[in-house]
Amino acid sequence: MGFKVESTPRTGDFGADLIVENIEESRIIVQCKRFKSKVNLKAVQEVVGAMGHYAGDYGVVITNNSFLNSAVKLAESHDIELWDGDKLVSFLAGDLSFSEIIGTPK
Repeated sequence: MGFKVESTPRTGDFGADLIVENIEESRIIVQCKRFKSKVNLKAVQEVVGAMGHYAGDYGVVITNNSFLNSAVKLAESHDIELWDGDKLVSFLAGDLSFSEIIGTPK
């Protein structure tokens, strides 16, 4: 899709799974969660911490499920973008692009 993507180590990743760079060279820190239940605020806390460690400009938490209200509130207060299962499916189907915050691919 044109983005520069770097995977973090499987363990000791400091709360990030991917580091994505767009055309403006903004660093997007991505935390992915495959859960059977709703994602709690810990995932948002992890990406907030990872943004500092990896010098991120933006943070995104992506899940196959949905988010608890506590995760949504924390994400809003830290400008973290949340992608639930529906948004992920739309993106993969080509019906949705990254937000304006994240920008265009590199």
